[in-house]
Amino acid sequence: MATVTVKVEGLAQLRQALLRFPEELQKGPVKHAVAQTAIVVRDAARAIVPLLGERGNYTAAQMRAILKRRKPGTLRNAIRAGFSRRDSSRVQTTYNVYVRALSRAARRKFKKGGGAGRNNPDDPYYWKAWEFGNSVNRSRPFLRPAFDTAHGRQLAVMEEKLREGIKRVEKKLSWSKPR
Repeated sequence: MATVTVKVEGLAQLRQALLRFPEELQKGPVKHAVAQTAIVVRDAARAIVPLLGERGNYTAAQMRAILKRRKPGTLRNAIRAGFSRRDSSRVQTTYNVYVRALSRAARRKFKKGGGAGRNNPDDPYYWKAWEFGNSVNRSRPFLRPAFDTAHGRQLAVMEEKLREGIKRVEKKLSWSKPR
């Protein structure tokens, strides 16, 4: 009877690479994929947000008064997607799509110039009234519908980015074969 001897080398390196795999995935590809899906929602919200200057139920005189105080596109340009340190933890990464308020410094600068805060053309403070409505205006939501309409695209982007990231992590953690 013949005796077969098998020598396996590199198992220790393989074990180390496999143990680091989830950690490397969480650090890079998963975080990147979630960030990209937030950008998809941000872009969808920017596409459907009502712009000042769209006539709607306003008279021509009302539109002139609105556009005298506001710049068209202010709200659209204030929609952002970003990492939320407050909502994230070691096991959860959170990205939010939100409307960025005007900075204190910008508000202060406008007020120093003699303007009342409500007349600042760069301040998108009115987004809450458009998203949720109030006693005067009906709601014209744009954030929630953007999330709902972008759902399929989000999944596709997540899958694509994870696939790319997993390939990069595999290459990074691949061990060299002993010679």
